[in-house]
Amino acid sequence: MERIIEHRREDGFPGIAIQWGAVGDVGVILENMGDNNTVVGGTLPQRMPSCLAALDLFLSWDHPVVASYIKADMGAKKATSSGNLLQTMAHILGVNDASQLNPDANLGDLGLDSLMGVEIKQALERDYDIVLSMKDIRTLTLNKLQQLADSGGTSSTVLQTTELELKKESEKEAEQNTVEQLERQMNQLFKMRVDVNDLEPTDLILKCNKVENGPPTFFVHSIEGIATPLKRVMSKCNFPAYCFQSTREVPQDSIEKVAQKYITEMKKVQPQGPYRIIGYSYGACIGFEMATILQETDGVNSVEKLILLDGSHLYMQTYRNVYRMAFGVTGDTLVNNPLFESEIMCAMTLRFANVDYKKFRVELLQQPGFKARVQKVVDNVMTTGLFKSADTIDFACCAMRSKFVMADKYKPERKFKGLITLIRAEQGAAKEDDVGSDYGISQVSDESKVFIVEGDHDSFVQGKTSAKTVNIINELITESYTKRDENV
Repeated sequence: MERIIEHRREDGFPGIAIQWGAVGDVGVILENMGDNNTVVGGTLPQRMPSCLAALDLFLSWDHPVVASYIKADMGAKKATSSGNLLQTMAHILGVNDASQLNPDANLGDLGLDSLMGVEIKQALERDYDIVLSMKDIRTLTLNKLQQLADSGGTSSTVLQTTELELKKESEKEAEQNTVEQLERQMNQLFKMRVDVNDLEPTDLILKCNKVENGPPTFFVHSIEGIATPLKRVMSKCNFPAYCFQSTREVPQDSIEKVAQKYITEMKKVQPQGPYRIIGYSYGACIGFEMATILQETDGVNSVEKLILLDGSHLYMQTYRNVYRMAFGVTGDTLVNNPLFESEIMCAMTLRFANVDYKKFRVELLQQPGFKARVQKVVDNVMTTGLFKSADTIDFACCAMRSKFVMADKYKPERKFKGLITLIRAEQGAAKEDDVGSDYGISQVSDESKVFIVEGDHDSFVQGKTSAKTVNIINELITESYTKRDENV
């Protein structure tokens, strides 16, 4: 079973194999072998509430094979005294001497991790019939746990005295989670997926697979402005796949002008519609704008399929909110904002040069303007010997900043008259609380449909689960093309 589950996970399908020890409360152990304290094969029966709690925990982990059992302490009596409880907690926390533990410090501060929490939860349920949530366990102190144990786990007084503290700890934990989530989103936002040869693309539109038959389909790049992040997906498409790239010819002042430029180039490859457009991340804004312009100029039926890959007009608004929070950016524009510009320049520099992030960021902030910050980046990156021309680095820095500014001020002026399909990553950088489960595409289209693929914003187009993303794209393009042929 374990090997089957491992193969399923490698193929991108869900599955989990749980190796349980003896299970209490029900079944053969309770009926024929004794009670919940009977030792079976060196383990004690795990009570049903504990099993269900462990199952809930396992389902949130990214591991194909897990195990849960309670190891019996063959040489010790059941922990019923104060000393035994403290010693049990100390043992789980990896401390030999219980006296070393501060009884007034909460378990989270004492180094409790998720696995330790499960052990403590099982011990409390098994030995004291105390059922607590993992959050409660993290915030309780040893003294309060002892009071609960002494009262048989039913003392309302003890629980009431800890309620306010638990609420405060929960608020603190929620605040910490928000900070951590913001940090993850920032790392995603400023993760530069560029190599040395990608900083200055030369081909505005690039054929990215060897397929010649079938309907040409046009991909729109992510914030890096290159085809590289999408090459794994495009190479497996069963139709001719083209990708736009942000060369020096591409406008740098608005999404609308970029969309117009890409339409002009697209018509050189495919003079007449209907067109098929797929926008990834930042490219979803451009792809959406291209589709609505085409419907306005060439007719409603000029766009056969519009697919967005983990992006939308609202998706970039989420990014905007994240970096505004992270950098304290205020006002209606990011133009000439030193905090924002310094972070962009740091990300570009760290991709190619070994610099101290905090120190370099301070140095950038001290520069008199954007041109001076770019020159600082150029000076550092050129020392690596990776680039022949400083102009390449200068162009890349200016282009990256322009893309963020364009996305920041973009607001759709038209609705798409038809179906927009969103293929989103399960662990995307955008939160559903901010943009909704469909990233807001139902607000700007007649109809919307959503597919969810395992992975994050990068891995669902570059990792193992990209195969599922490709399969969905192939089916959608083939389906629309076949229907059109049937109607002709």
